[in-house]
Amino acid sequence: MYTDSDFRALDTMLNNARRVSRELNSVLAEIGLREDSWRAMHTLTARPGMLMSEIAEALTVSNATVTRLVNDLADQGSVFRKPGPDDGRSVVVHLSRQGKLRLARANDLIQSRLSFVPTAPSAHAMSKQ
Repeated sequence: MYTDSDFRALDTMLNNARRVSRELNSVLAEIGLREDSWRAMHTLTARPGMLMSEIAEALTVSNATVTRLVNDLADQGSVFRKPGPDDGRSVVVHLSRQGKLRLARANDLIQSRLSFVPTAPSAHAMSKQ
């Protein structure tokens, strides 16, 4: 059974997540990105040539949201699309050279301005608790 202390801890975690998201969006806005775009670009770095549905699953968003996101990133020159390997209806998305440079710039900004955010080892440790 949850105690008041557990609920306060949950509230603190949610407030911290909102703070990180707000700060992240503020930094990314300087180069015309949003958190969801940045996350999509990171996903495409880890797994180049993803189907739209795979991106949606990785980001835990709807297919419609990914379509909007990819359209915006394509309009900005950060990604490009190719027909899927199985049929003409599916679309595979790749990060462009410009997108890779933009992502590197975003990551540099984040690293210099969001030092209060836990690094990977401590974030992974928190996620396993």
